[in-house]
Order: sequence, then structure tokens, then C-alpha cells
Amino acid sequence: MRLYAVATSIVVALYALLPSSTNRSAFFLLVTIGVMPAVLVALRRAPAGWRLAWWLLLAAMTLYNIGTVIWLWIVVVDGNTTGDGTVAEVFLGAGSILVLGTALVVIVQRGRRDIGGIIDSVITALALTGIFWDSLLLPALSDQHATAGRQVAVFVNVLVMAGTLGALLRISLASPADAGELTSVRLLTVSVGIALFGNVAGALAVDPLTGARADWTNVAYLAAYAVLGCAALHPSVATVTRPGEAPVDDLSTRRLAFLGAMLALSPLIGGGRVIFGLPTDGTLIALSSAALIPLVMIRIARLSQARRRPSGHSAGWRPPTRSPGCPTARPASTTSPRRSRPTRPGSPCCSATSTASNR
Repeated sequence: MRLYAVATSIVVALYALLPSSTNRSAFFLLVTIGVMPAVLVALRRAPAGWRLAWWLLLAAMTLYNIGTVIWLWIVVVDGNTTGDGTVAEVFLGAGSILVLGTALVVIVQRGRRDIGGIIDSVITALALTGIFWDSLLLPALSDQHATAGRQVAVFVNVLVMAGTLGALLRISLASPADAGELTSVRLLTVSVGIALFGNVAGALAVDPLTGARADWTNVAYLAAYAVLGCAALHPSVATVTRPGEAPVDDLSTRRLAFLGAMLALSPLIGGGRVIFGLPTDGTLIALSSAALIPLVMIRIARLSQARRRPSGHSAGWRPPTRSPGCPTARPASTTSPRRSRPTRPGSPCCSATSTASNR
């Protein structure tokens, strides 16, 4: 992993330092294709029967590389200023969806079907995407006169990346596990976070005249690939999908504050832009709010049920009974009441009964 990290860092640095007028596509492909062997190593290290997440990630990297090759062909060979808004984004968007599938598989397997974590991920994705779209992306894309296809591609990419980030953060921060055991998951989380930044920055840093994206945004994508490769090569990769303890899920003040903030952010941002006369996407605000409200209500209901559920008793718990061999469990004799007197505290019979009840 250290060798991979050093080699990839050198390639990324060379890409960033060389002038943009030179053909640096070989450096870009070296980083993106170089992730494939790392994911294959992770697939080999993962326990048999728990490799679905890595198969999905391998498929995602394949689609990413196909999209990257098409993008570079359109720019380098055909001489266009950018490959954004072309068929390349179909492959890149499909790869992002598979990365989201990878994160959800990690939640289901590692978090023992953490349904609450999945709902939190969807809530986070809808809320963050609404903020990014309404306050940053929509005004920028409108100024660039972006086509409807380009706008849909950007929206889907940001939505999927935000949901993936929320899902991985759930496992990274909420799972009661040793720090070393979750290193690979946390590196994967950092990679998705950098990729989300790259998607947002790539939509904003565009020359409105030529449509060319700022070159430094490619460095963000390369850094995301590099961190992803480190996540796949870290020794803890074998425990990423191994069943662990389910994250603690309780109705705390912090949890309620998070859900309330996610519910209020999109209407506040959109309403504030309307007040100041700025363009806003009313349809998105209406749809996202309509989707968020039932999700938040379901989440609160689940948390409330978990809080009311008895923690010390299982579903099949029954009151303890006296030991069959204890004299006090024998039926009282009607002819000799003295035989049914209670056993003294501390007798062997009471000890047996206490032990049985403690079980």
C-alpha cells in the first residue's frame, strides 16, 4: 500500500505540475487504470461469500475507466474543449451508482442490515444535493447555458455521491469497532468525499465562453482515485464486509438535531434565494421536501420504537421458576403443613433458584 501511495502521488504531482498545454492523458490513465489491480487485490483478500461490495466496486471502476477513455478521446483526438455533456457522462454516472451500491452493501453486511443508516444516507443525499443544486450548481449551469442532459448528469452524480458519502460516514463514525479495523472504510469515505468535491467544483469552474473545465479539478479526481486504491490495498480491507456490530441507534438530541437540520436546509436555502430575488428551483424544493418529510417521520418512529423496546429482555423471556429439585417447589402437603415451610435464605435451594433467574 505504501509503495502504491508513493508511486501514485508522484504521478498525480507530475500531472499537476506539467503545463496544461502538454498531453498528460497518459498520466491520467495511469492513475485511473492503476486502481483496477488494487481492487482485484481487495477482492482476493475479502472472505469468500462477502465479496459483493468489491465486485460492484470493480464494475464501477471499469465503467469509470470507459467513461474516462471516451472523455479523453473527445478532447485529445477530436480536439474538443471538453468531454462533459457527452456519452462519457453516461458511463461515469453509472459508475457512481455502482459505488453507491458498494456503500449500501457495506452497510447491509458490516452494519447487520442497518436500515436506519440507509434511511440516513438517503436523507443526507436529498438535503445536501438540494443545497448544492439550488445555491451553487443551478446558477452556474444556467450561466453556462448547459443543456438539459448536462444538468441531469450533474444532478444525478452529486445526488449519488452525497448518498454514498452519507452511507460510508454512518459506518465510519457510528460503528463500535477498533480504529484499525475500519481504516479501509474510512479511506473509502475520504475518496468519495474528494470525488463529491470534484463533481461540484467541476460544474462550477467552467469557462462560460469555451465550456472548458478548469484543469485543477482533474487533480481532485486523481486524488480520489489514489485514495481509493489505498483503501483497497490496506490490510483492513478483509474486514470491510465482515459482519460487525450494528451501529448504536438511539433517539438522542444530536440525532434529532441532525434530522431537523436536514429537513429544514433545502426550504431555508431556497426560500432565502427567493427573498433576495435570486433564481431558485422551486420544483426541486417541492419534490425534495415531499420526499424528506416521510423519511424523517419514518426515521423518528424507528428510533422511538428502539428506545421503548426493553433492552434487558428478549422476545422469548419468561419469569424464572423455581428449580424442580428445590423443596419449596414441591406441592404443600395438606396433612403436614410443617413440610412446606419456606427455605432459609442462603440455602443451596435458594442459590440454585437465584442462579436460574440470573440466567
